[in-house]
Amino acid sequence: MDVVEHNLALRELWKRKGEYGLHFVLDEIHTLRQLGLVSDDEYMRLMRQTPATTPTKSLPDELQAALDDRISALLDAQTYFPLDQIQAVLESEFQISLLSHKEWLQHTIFRQSKVKLQKINHAAALARASAGASVLQAAYRRHRVSFLHNARARRTAALEAANNVARRAIDNYALDVIGRFLLRRMWRQRFRKALRIVRSLLRRRYVQRERALQIVRRFCCRVLALRRAEAARRKLSSGLVPMRPRTKKPHTLPAVTRSAVVAPALPPVKLIKRYDRICSTCASPHHTQCRRPSLSSPMKSWIAVPTLYPTKPSRPKQSNQEASAERPQPTKPSTVHLPALRSGVPRPMKRAVSQL
Repeated sequence: MDVVEHNLALRELWKRKGEYGLHFVLDEIHTLRQLGLVSDDEYMRLMRQTPATTPTKSLPDELQAALDDRISALLDAQTYFPLDQIQAVLESEFQISLLSHKEWLQHTIFRQSKVKLQKINHAAALARASAGASVLQAAYRRHRVSFLHNARARRTAALEAANNVARRAIDNYALDVIGRFLLRRMWRQRFRKALRIVRSLLRRRYVQRERALQIVRRFCCRVLALRRAEAARRKLSSGLVPMRPRTKKPHTLPAVTRSAVVAPALPPVKLIKRYDRICSTCASPHHTQCRRPSLSSPMKSWIAVPTLYPTKPSRPKQSNQEASAERPQPTKPSTVHLPALRSGVPRPMKRAVSQL
């Protein structure tokens, strides 16, 4: 064991390999190798060697047993003895020399010390357990009622906790069901409200459309009535419906009877200006009474309107035609001057024309 003898760390580990175990010693040697305290060469040589597991017995068994008993007695004295003092006591009592067995003595003292320490620890653990059990029993006897109450309270608390969990689960499920029903009811109410809003909007749109159509119908009816009245007025004032009986045109009559026609007596009339070629002298259309076409114009024409009162005859106007004894010259009645009609009949003329 040259490797163990030359290395202090390995020597100390080998001294305690019976106490710690070979696996622990090898693991510690591997740790020393990692730390650099043991070289790789020494580690490999140590692995190749077969170390002795126990020190060589150089003393008889009876003497070793007696020495073990004496060392045990010295250790039981609960007094600190150095190794040299224990060695001196043993040498004086047994009359032997332990200089060559110092390693064995140290190993034996360490092993017995460890065994005694284990026994002491085990006894202390047993004492503590017994003392603790006795203390717990005494405390339980003193506080048995309170312990029972506490146990009952713990059981009640556990039962209440379980009941609370179950009740919470039931409440959550009930709330979920109620929430789903309320959600359906809310969506149904929202849908019905939206449907009512759409229906009201459609109804309001229909009423507004009917009102607009009614206004348009009234406006169109009024426009058509005005157009019809205007057309009627134009038809009445265009000469197609004469104010007096028409006379035959001169060119349609034979020459014998052309001058023999006597104008019939006319009722009293008043003249209204219109767009027609009526003579301003004789107040007859197409100048059948006189031969003055140059004085007749559409801007200076008159129409005869029958009145309920006789008009005052005016003075005869000077004319270049001689008065004929056969055909009396009609006197020009009183006239009502009105502005010229350029764009239809004005509003004051509507009533007068509609009464014709």
